[in-house]
Amino acid sequence: MTGSQTARISVVPEGVDHPRWPEVVEFVSRLGVVLDPWQLEVLRVSLMRSLDGERWAAFAVAVCAPRQNGKNGITEIRELVGAAVLEERLVVHTAHLADTSKEAFRRLDDLIDEHAWLKALVKHVWRTNGHEQIEFRNGCRIRFRTRTRGGGRGLSGSPVVFDEAMFLPEVSMGSILPVISAQPDPQVWYMGSAVDQTIHEDGVSFARVRARALDGSDPRLAYFEWSVDADTPDMVDDKMRCILAAEADCLVSTDAGCLMNIGGRLHREGKPVEVLHIAELLMRVQSKPPDPRTVNADTPAPLADVILRCLETNPNLRYQSAEDILADLDIGVESPTSSRRGHRRTQSIPLMPGKLMSTKATSGGVCMSPPMAALASRKSLIHEKPSACRIQSQSIARTEASSSTTETLIARGGVVPCGSNTELSEFMVG
Repeated sequence: MTGSQTARISVVPEGVDHPRWPEVVEFVSRLGVVLDPWQLEVLRVSLMRSLDGERWAAFAVAVCAPRQNGKNGITEIRELVGAAVLEERLVVHTAHLADTSKEAFRRLDDLIDEHAWLKALVKHVWRTNGHEQIEFRNGCRIRFRTRTRGGGRGLSGSPVVFDEAMFLPEVSMGSILPVISAQPDPQVWYMGSAVDQTIHEDGVSFARVRARALDGSDPRLAYFEWSVDADTPDMVDDKMRCILAAEADCLVSTDAGCLMNIGGRLHREGKPVEVLHIAELLMRVQSKPPDPRTVNADTPAPLADVILRCLETNPNLRYQSAEDILADLDIGVESPTSSRRGHRRTQSIPLMPGKLMSTKATSGGVCMSPPMAALASRKSLIHEKPSACRIQSQSIARTEASSSTTETLIARGGVVPCGSNTELSEFMVG
């Protein structure tokens, strides 16, 4: 069976065919490899030069297609062409697992062994575990590496192929791209299947590449995707109406594909709505909160310290009781006025009403909710399944008093009733 040879989503940068393209075609023919039409087109576009001929037309080349459809075949040809024909000094193939990297090396090594004329071009082959490399007599090399979160060591070549790009941590890309960009004429390849947010926790980098293809923001991106159009125009229109009617500042979803489609539409229509995958939102929640004094410069330093400790992401560093909070706020606690055990009264707590939070201390202690300062003044629209988009908050500080008095916690846009013995385990962004 012959599948579709035309990508559903195809983005091709401006450029001209490589002047040595006929040599490339002859080289591939001599290998005895019969490329599918789509593979030949991706290879041609990837080798296009800019209109002035000074650099690659595409800095980034990305292919998103289901498994077992020939992605490995096209990368093998690109790597061989780079070293044997175009004389690119260092071609780097990376994978997220050592076994995947080894398998890519074995396939290319076997392909070379099948052709005596090609084998004659090779000077030496390193097969040491973790240091697989093929060196050609012209001085060019193809190196195989396993990606790590530690950075771009060993990736200072061009082109650099990111195999299984749906497993590409953002922290790695942050250190790898500067190393690659330092090359005279760099090119990166992203080869992978569609990102599934339920299993690809490191799929954000590949998803961002797709987003650039959809919104047309990257003139040096070549992108090819074989997929099903899940969001029909009517569905997208309906979602856009809901988002705009809610006057949302931020759109959060668990569906990366939907976010790309809706985000691209919002961008094209100039709507200032931030688009976030739930994984990105959780990363923000887990990151250190800003100093309250950046929100309000008049916040006293002791109060700022208290707020930051309430928002501490490490539970061991948070306040463990209301008494600890009271002590740091330097609140005087009167002697018990009732014979009932555990019953006591405290003074009112001046916490700058209208600035960050306000509350009133009554019998039973003080209730403070960490999300108060973190929510800020933004509206958030929870898209798709709200139950999947809950932000876990810290427990409210409390005492052992038995009073059922209810306090009100004000958090710039929301009011949360809270009994003195209540523990707020979940706080929905609204």
